[in-house]
Amino acid sequence: MDTCYSVKLHTTKKMRDGARKWSVPSFSFYAGRKHGQLHTTTNHYSATPMTQGLAEQLTARLNLAGMEATVCDLFADPETVIHDTLVGIGEENPPFAAPPGSLQELSQAIEKCFRQGLSPLEVLNHCNKTVLLG
Repeated sequence: MDTCYSVKLHTTKKMRDGARKWSVPSFSFYAGRKHGQLHTTTNHYSATPMTQGLAEQLTARLNLAGMEATVCDLFADPETVIHDTLVGIGEENPPFAAPPGSLQELSQAIEKCFRQGLSPLEVLNHCNKTVLLG
């Protein structure tokens, strides 16, 4: 087993029993972003494994956003993918690729789209939008 890291998010649950109210500390683990929404899990096996540097960077970002986050250790088996960039965990968008500089490069880019499973109609629609709308 190797050690990797993740981010633990601390929260407080408000409890109520009749007239009595109290707060209970609680925590969850960072589980990535889906459709722009932060996902968490209470199961440490589902936490997003990352390098210590990335965990510290994400912790700082979440704390600036008003959450209470800390770096925590995780155990990982040898097959575990340990993320090392904000792009890899969905916190940032990947940089745009440079547009093709020639018709030959454009042709290769279109062929690559077909190999990735896009239909000819999807590629043609995108090309039309790009040419017509700039």
